[in-house]
Amino acid sequence: MATYTITTTDTDEICMKTDVMSVEDWIIAAVAGKVGSTKKRLLQKYMEHCAENEVQMKVTKNEQVAHARELGLAVYLSEIKDKTPS
Repeated sequence: MATYTITTTDTDEICMKTDVMSVEDWIIAAVAGKVGSTKKRLLQKYMEHCAENEVQMKVTKNEQVAHARELGLAVYLSEIKDKTPS
């Protein structure tokens, strides 16, 4: 599990508190929303790949995400960037 820490300025904090009840809760919800939408797209891609290639799907969503990574379907953007010519 990864832990991320962010730092905001006092000005950022004032601005955020005029729009949300809890900055921390908003950050947690924003990350959860992003994870949820990317997981949904990845699992759709995984199911299509497995169906088209007669690959046995894993049972749980966590196993499916890990399997998608093993199959090369879950490529990190940093890996793509690392391979592009400068």
